[in-house]
Amino acid sequence: MSALMRRGSLIFLPVVFFLALVASAHAESVVWNTSFGATQSYFRDLRYPNGGRPGLAGHGGWVQFSGTQDQITYRIQVTDVETGEILAPDASVPIEDHVKLEFVPHVYSDIWFVTSGGPQDSPYGYWVPGAAPPPITCTPADQVGSSWDGVGPQNSFVAHSVNPPAKTLTIPSGMTCDAPDADGSQVCSFNAQGSYTPVFNWAATNGSFYLRMTSPRFANGCMGSSNSYYNLAVPAQTMPFPLTTRAPLNPHAPLTPSVTAAACTIGEPETITMKSTDPDNGQIRYGIDWDDDGSTDQYAPSSGYVSSGTTQTASRIYALVGAKKVRVMAQDKDGNVSSWAKVSFTCAKPAEGTDTSAFLDLTPTDANGNPVDNFAVPVANLDLRAIPSLVKQGDTTKVNWSASNVKTCLVNGQNGDSWSGLLSLVGGNVSKPITGATTYTLSCIDLTGTSLTKQATVNVIPTFQEK
Repeated sequence: MSALMRRGSLIFLPVVFFLALVASAHAESVVWNTSFGATQSYFRDLRYPNGGRPGLAGHGGWVQFSGTQDQITYRIQVTDVETGEILAPDASVPIEDHVKLEFVPHVYSDIWFVTSGGPQDSPYGYWVPGAAPPPITCTPADQVGSSWDGVGPQNSFVAHSVNPPAKTLTIPSGMTCDAPDADGSQVCSFNAQGSYTPVFNWAATNGSFYLRMTSPRFANGCMGSSNSYYNLAVPAQTMPFPLTTRAPLNPHAPLTPSVTAAACTIGEPETITMKSTDPDNGQIRYGIDWDDDGSTDQYAPSSGYVSSGTTQTASRIYALVGAKKVRVMAQDKDGNVSSWAKVSFTCAKPAEGTDTSAFLDLTPTDANGNPVDNFAVPVANLDLRAIPSLVKQGDTTKVNWSASNVKTCLVNGQNGDSWSGLLSLVGGNVSKPITGATTYTLSCIDLTGTSLTKQATVNVIPTFQEK
């Protein structure tokens, strides 16, 4: 684009390309393109960023476009929530999985127009509500041309803004979805096996082009107009995304668990909640991969199984800030295993003044001494029971205890009993005679060096004597 300065007026002779949307070969985007030939628009009221006007009578003029082409790209992403896999159109997903239908946030490079003759052949644009004018700046990325007006170089810039369109999803029958979030994205499930084609919709919108320039005749630098010299109509766009559902690979395996995570702070227990059902109504347990490395680090419950549909929780203490990924599967008593479910969250720093030295000392490092991401300190789990807890004077009881994610444990009774270890004998350790109310204390040191205790009391059946 060239620009000519004349007394009382400004004349610009740009050659610019404009934007439109057409279906592209890329599965995750739809692109609209348009072009137009020679067109001329009048502009007025050139101003500096501070609102001042250039010292020239009649500060106005016209702009001419020749052979202009423009392109806008809208992007989407469909994700299997349970596996974290990004899906392509026509993908097949297990019927029990959820999918996230997501409008990818706009970025400046999704607006692109081609201009001939300038140092920047392909300027990008701005997403601005209402396609309002961006701030008056003469940014090199927006430059479309340069000319000589007899005094020095006069540079021309185009600031192209597009109004972000409204976004909605058309959900086919047989899919059930959560309420849309702020940008229209939704998480959906399938009611039956079959084919489904949700449709992404972008409403019609508009774009505008604003002139910016510098000239040696004006020492104050960049100036521009707040009125658009070309208004672009962008039609509505749609993108269908066909999917099919398939039966579980193992019809007897539990369903992929639903998993939620609490807010995470390093140094404090981070709790996840899991729930699954078994198609045969069998008992299940949950396997947890805390560092997303493909191996099971923990089972919930720690021993045995729970009824189908029973919610379980598990906790870890993270030592490093940042994003974390955890995977969870469900397994029944026959060994049938569900697909992995994934949950992601970010761990933040603790409140100012919190002593983090105990758990930060445990942070592992790689061969170069750098902290390893996703390190998690397991939360200790202590259990102590005396069976029976009510005995005749002089009888014995059996003390049962277990502890996980700890370094050492001791069990002491007020009657002189004392044992060490993380687990009692099968069926429990036989106590010394119980002659009065006796409290047993399980004392353990967890992986952060913290002392933890749990107690259980055995009472003596009172004796009565007639008088």
